[in-house]
Amino acid sequence: MTPEIYLDRVRTLLPDIRERVESAEQLRRLPDETLKAFQEAGLFRAVQPKRYGGYELDLATFYQAVIEVGTVCASSAWILGVVGIHSWQMALFPAQAQEEVWGEDSSLQLSTSLAPTGHVERAGEGFRLHGRWSFSSGCDFCQWVLLSGAMPPAAEGGGAGAVDLFAAAPGLCDRRQLGCHRLVCFGEQGHRRRGRLGAAASGVFTSSSL
Repeated sequence: MTPEIYLDRVRTLLPDIRERVESAEQLRRLPDETLKAFQEAGLFRAVQPKRYGGYELDLATFYQAVIEVGTVCASSAWILGVVGIHSWQMALFPAQAQEEVWGEDSSLQLSTSLAPTGHVERAGEGFRLHGRWSFSSGCDFCQWVLLSGAMPPAAEGGGAGAVDLFAAAPGLCDRRQLGCHRLVCFGEQGHRRRGRLGAAASGVFTSSSL
């Protein structure tokens, strides 16, 4: 995949995306037809690792695609930009986590909610995640979500913990276990409500590598 071919694919979709602007406004989400078109054209794969069928294009090309979609529908461009970049974020996770997400189906998409509103507890070889995240664009069609939470101190009586990012699978309201490989450290430091999409987790467990 070259930048030129990728952008040509984007431009081919623009007339149809323009025709769905009113539908997107009424639905208050990405129309199913636009989602399908993005997926079939491989637009979400722009910065996904090649080993999982991605193109590993440069960010300038990807954001040029977002800009061009934005000339006909800002909402569709927002989803392409926000959800599309999550493949790059997922590539920062350890290989085991990437394999869990894309190993069986590399076409899966991820949403995020990066405000560290989650509560994290240490649990054996991993962590247990609780909380509610108010914004997660695209979570209504994504199969995974990256959620941020404040880690507890490494030792009892220690200072504030780091803010970290966890990858969680579907069924967050169930008590599921997520491995430690589903964790990316940032260093020290889906429900619908009033038109907003978010995520909720109760007792979700993650191991130290996710």
